[in-house]
Amino acid sequence: MCNALILQTLYNLVGKFINLSCCFGRLPFRYWWPAISILDRDNQDSPVIPNILRSNEMSNRGSLFGDIRTAKESMTNWSPDHPAVNETSASRKPLQVVPFLALLFVLLTVPLPALARQGEPPLSSTSQDLTSVASVPVTALPAVEVTTLLAKDAKRTTPGPLTFAVPVPVQISPTSHGQWEDLPDGGKVWRLRFESPGATDLNFGFTRFRLPPGAKLYIISEAEGYFEGPYTAEDNEPHFQLWTPVVPGGKAVVELFLPAGVSPQTVELELTQVATGYLDLFGRSELSLIKQGSCNIDVICPQGEPWRNEIRSTAAIAFGGFLFCTGTLLADEPGTFRNFVLTADHCGIGPLNALSVVVYWNFESPVCGQLDGGSLADNQIGASYRAGRSDVDITLIELSTTPSPSFNVYYSGWDRSNNPLSPPLGSVGIHHPSGDEKAISFNLDPLVTVNNCIGTGGDSTDTHWEMDWEQGTTEPGSSGSGIWSPDSQGLVGFLSGGSASCFFPNGTDCYGKFAVAWDGLTPDIRLKDWLDPNGLDPVTVHGSDAPGALTLASPEPGVAGQVNDFTSTFATPGATVYYVYGTRTGSTAIPGCSGVVDIRNAKVFGNAMADPTGTAQLSRTVPSGAQGLNLLLQAVEPGSCSVSNRLSFVFQ
Repeated sequence: MCNALILQTLYNLVGKFINLSCCFGRLPFRYWWPAISILDRDNQDSPVIPNILRSNEMSNRGSLFGDIRTAKESMTNWSPDHPAVNETSASRKPLQVVPFLALLFVLLTVPLPALARQGEPPLSSTSQDLTSVASVPVTALPAVEVTTLLAKDAKRTTPGPLTFAVPVPVQISPTSHGQWEDLPDGGKVWRLRFESPGATDLNFGFTRFRLPPGAKLYIISEAEGYFEGPYTAEDNEPHFQLWTPVVPGGKAVVELFLPAGVSPQTVELELTQVATGYLDLFGRSELSLIKQGSCNIDVICPQGEPWRNEIRSTAAIAFGGFLFCTGTLLADEPGTFRNFVLTADHCGIGPLNALSVVVYWNFESPVCGQLDGGSLADNQIGASYRAGRSDVDITLIELSTTPSPSFNVYYSGWDRSNNPLSPPLGSVGIHHPSGDEKAISFNLDPLVTVNNCIGTGGDSTDTHWEMDWEQGTTEPGSSGSGIWSPDSQGLVGFLSGGSASCFFPNGTDCYGKFAVAWDGLTPDIRLKDWLDPNGLDPVTVHGSDAPGALTLASPEPGVAGQVNDFTSTFATPGATVYYVYGTRTGSTAIPGCSGVVDIRNAKVFGNAMADPTGTAQLSRTVPSGAQGLNLLLQAVEPGSCSVSNRLSFVFQ
């Protein structure tokens, strides 16, 4: 088996002009690294963007943004008739409708980092009353030897989840570490820096978390403008734990703000783990050895078009601060939209560590074939364990909170039919190979009934489906991901393991049968009590969007240089819905509302009134220069403070 150290040496010898890969033998499990390759991180200057600023369409009334001068005048102040969305920053400038191509030309000619799903920024980023971050005490963490860790992982042959970080035990609180500073208004800020040389990212586990009202906790990447938070008293849970998403780089700052009149003695905050990453989830390193194999298919590619809903139901799941699998959000028979996520038992999520679950939605490549460039911004924390067993390799968890409407998730349907004489005549898999951006795979042959292929669960007779892949594959990190029947478009299985890879295309994978997991002796080892609490015993359940949430559909026909319809549903009849756009994820505040638009520096480009059915449709000409550019789109109903899902859309 090839060693990551050897790959590094070869890379140093031959440079970036080749793509090296290891060949792996047939192994019984999906726990080696089949996707080790050397990828050029594209350090060269960005390609020249055509100068599209002179397009006559930009000055025509009736184009996407109408008359710019009129728009600027009308958008200066927020009002029910002419709202302007304000950026969440120290200087809350009212947004104006501006030529989006001018903005894109400036932004897209330089590399842009992905942004976290940010709320109000930390005080240290805006205040002049705090000392420099360089003066904040540092907690030194062990250095991360990336190549050594990758070489160790490559030798694994036992079932288990993908490892992406090293957990480091600590015992830290604001009373034992860090630095307190007083603010002129009577407030206080506590900060502590963390540094792990060589780490690609960091995340934090608090096993005692209880904040008083008004307090705000942030996790801030020291190297760039990326933060997670604020976490507030609304995040207090009966189990007293908080596990954070990753932030990029090996240096981070934990910052706690207390408003005037709030005593530090009212804070219960104990940090007991910092996990130091080595898989470069953010793609910041010039060289990333562990990337998914080149045979994988980005879900944004045309092959994924018939499976857009199921793609939205698939998420990356991190837990314990250092482990990683894939899961699927499921519909239930009563249509209650409880947030059940299905994954594999061998991943190791149980009643205790389910509290540490962090779910990443929409971690996908923005361009077909890129196999990179996704954002980890759409995330949520916390879950409860509901059921699981090892023979069919099933785990069901329930998320602590409903996914934000802006994540645009889908509750997948399922199919528990299990006729060996009439199996599904193919299958489609959606997963996160090697912990990377979401991929889709296709099997064109009938599924075959087999025993558990990873050897867990004792007598596991006829518990699994087996197949090989005609397009795509699976890898470590794909564990727990679903396969769907092309006939019913329902989920029929979840990945246990196998030998398939880009380097062994004839290898097979086995998936636990949804039908077998349906039944069992008690509710804690079967699915039916959770997904069919009324005992109606359906064989199939169709998937669905959550009802009642403002929903923005993809523009039609989606072609630049033509009139496109921007349609939102589930709006309040008679209400005005505003349509906004941008190019970067982040947050933009909606004046008068507690919610935010999940686009940084969001700009309004038009509005429409909802009809009696709650549908609001805006028709605008999209400039031809927008062709091929990735835009973020969202709808806002300020009267009810409703925000739609966020679309990432490329006009053809």
